[in-house]
Amino acid sequence: MSEQAPPLPKHLYDKIKEAGLAIVGIHWQGGSDEGNVHITSQANDQAEIKKTDAWKEYMEMGWNERQELDDCHPVKVWQKNADKVEAELEEWAWNTFHYSGAGDGTDYGDDYFYNVVHDTVEHSEWFMERQDQDATEMKLTLETEDTSAT
Repeated sequence: MSEQAPPLPKHLYDKIKEAGLAIVGIHWQGGSDEGNVHITSQANDQAEIKKTDAWKEYMEMGWNERQELDDCHPVKVWQKNADKVEAELEEWAWNTFHYSGAGDGTDYGDDYFYNVVHDTVEHSEWFMERQDQDATEMKLTLETEDTSAT
C-alpha cells in the first residue's frame, strides 16, 4: 500500500466525531488473492456517552447481560450509530484503497488508524513469515505387512 494515507472525506470525519469516536481503524489483510477489510473504532474518552451511569453499568456487565439489554438502552443506541459510521467507512475504504490481496498464500496487511482527536493517521504494514524450528532426527522405522492367513 501507499506510504501516504488517503485523505478522509470531511463528511466522514464529521460523522466520526459526532458519533463520539476518537480513532477508527481500517485493517486490510491479503495474501491469498483476496483482500479483506475490517473496521474498528474506539470511543473518545470525552464522549458524552462515557460520562453516563448507563456506560459505567454497561462496562461492568458480562457478555450475556449486554446481549439481553433492550435496543433502547443508551449504550446500544450509541453502538448502533457507531456501527453505521463504521459501515460507511468500510464502503469508503473499498472504493478508495483498491486493495487486491494478491499473494502467494502468506498473510500480510496494512493497518490505518485515523485519529480525529489529534488529527493524525498511523499506518503500519505487517506480514507473516515461515519460521522453522530446530530439526530433529529419528530412526526410520518400517511397517511390514502381515501376510499370514487369519
